[in-house]
Amino acid sequence: MIPLSAFTVFLGCVSALAAPASQPVTSLSDALVSKVKTNMKQIATHSWEIGTALEALTEFEWPSLSVFGGSLPPPVKLHSGEAADVIQWATQ
Repeated sequence: MIPLSAFTVFLGCVSALAAPASQPVTSLSDALVSKVKTNMKQIATHSWEIGTALEALTEFEWPSLSVFGGSLPPPVKLHSGEAADVIQWATQ
């Protein structure tokens, strides 16, 4: 099992990518992002961990739907397939 620190690193990376930066942010490789997502899903077992993981995924993959997305009010309907991965995990 991957330690909680891996999840913390993912959240830090998402925050760094979502925040405006004075210097260019280096992109994360697809392989690293995939590995972090897999680990995050394995270690998030409590409701608050799952909620935090889902918010991190939303911010990373669907920033316009994030609480920090700046869209007020939030969209009433989603386009087909939009945030499907987040919704699927949330409804399991």
